[in-house]
Amino acid sequence: MFVIIGYIGVIGAIAWGYMGSGGHPAVLFQPYECIIIIGAAVSSFVCGNPLSIVKATLTQATGTLKGAQCNKLFYIYWNL
Repeated sequence: MFVIIGYIGVIGAIAWGYMGSGGHPAVLFQPYECIIIIGAAVSSFVCGNPLSIVKATLTQATGTLKGAQCNKLFYIYWNL
């Protein structure tokens, strides 16, 4: 949940700062530029790392959107 809130906060801060300095918000939406940047970043990451690292990265990245695996009982048990 905090990851999603963090992403929204980052996007909001960028948009707010840009519009606060007099920029038009429609200029920030450049879909082809996003495709170029994200595509180049992902492609270079895949080319520069073995498949095991790419798989582990995808697993970890999607894991940030899941709930915590440690609950109250876990902390009580391990803090005895």
